[in-house]
Amino acid sequence: MKKLMIIGSGELQVPLIKICKKNGYEVIATDRDENAKGFAYADKSIVVDGTDKEKILEYAIKWNIDGIVTTAEITLFTVVFVCEKLGLKGPSMKAAQISNDKYLMRKCMIENGIKSPRFWLVHNNDELNEIENEIKFPVVIKPVDVSGSIGVMKADNMDEIKAIFDDISVKSRSNRVIIEEFMEGPEFSVETLSMNGIHNMIAITEKKVSGYPYFVEERHVIPANINNKQEKEIKDLVIRLLNACKFDNCAGHTEVKLTEDGPMIVETGARIGGDYIASDLVPLATGISMHQSIAKIALGEEISFEKKLKKYAGIQYVVPDNFQSIVEKQDKITKTKEFVKYEMNDNIKNVKLQSSHDRLGYYIFAADTREELMHQFKFYK
Repeated sequence: MKKLMIIGSGELQVPLIKICKKNGYEVIATDRDENAKGFAYADKSIVVDGTDKEKILEYAIKWNIDGIVTTAEITLFTVVFVCEKLGLKGPSMKAAQISNDKYLMRKCMIENGIKSPRFWLVHNNDELNEIENEIKFPVVIKPVDVSGSIGVMKADNMDEIKAIFDDISVKSRSNRVIIEEFMEGPEFSVETLSMNGIHNMIAITEKKVSGYPYFVEERHVIPANINNKQEKEIKDLVIRLLNACKFDNCAGHTEVKLTEDGPMIVETGARIGGDYIASDLVPLATGISMHQSIAKIALGEEISFEKKLKKYAGIQYVVPDNFQSIVEKQDKITKTKEFVKYEMNDNIKNVKLQSSHDRLGYYIFAADTREELMHQFKFYK
């Protein structure tokens, strides 16, 4: 029986742990929280910080693991470290670095001739003042090394940047901020699996983003409603990016905007997509299990990229603006044949939609046609 170590065993990792168990692997789960939900499904549970590379390596050697995976950017460094020490399959250090640093990603794109919006790395208010005359508005301002839409805001003038700069800076682990020229257009994400130098496009996810001036993902739909030309342009761009960033033996989740000048990269990470994209939407729409695939990649096993299904799947998040409407239509929503599952937070609070952490719940649907799927979202107006 092959032994797979999983870094991070919270609620979002439970589906990965369950699938690995179903496939007959011995699962060694780690998490810094002794009450992590995934521990209940693992063969062995270790309470340890996933960023403690040396300690994780000790346990990996002790249990003689055959592979190691994570679903979070911050612990990619640990996975790379263990893989290099033990000769296991895993992502490159460059992929881990770029996944955790939006500035390094933009720098890599420029070095490899991949079109990028203008951007500025800013450490403090003095540097901000120095570039004031260079900036063309509108712009997006982000912490360099934080995920989950935390601290991502649009600004239309310098006064707005100065008003939010300090707050965004402290959200960064390194107190660095990146300012990028705003890209206008619909947003998508591309879910990929890379192994032995070959990149496989599994799905393109259509996104609905709201919460201006913040950017919070409110809805995802697979497959995206784009034409063949747009699909090819997006795929070609993402493959160029994955090659430039040295993505291999890992999943990829790359966000793209379709602008007047064609597709442009928002950001990328050497991991599966969150927001139930990898765990639910991809398998519902394509029949491909991203969780099973990343486990097989880590263990050096062959994986199939054949799409067994051709359906439509979507998730609608519950946010402050649609919460009351959903409560009133709850019975109708859950009785449709397209309904798959839902979850509401235990403690519903009056919040302002500023990041993915402010969402109140979600509903997932699957259908045979796009029309049937999109019809379900009428409940959320």
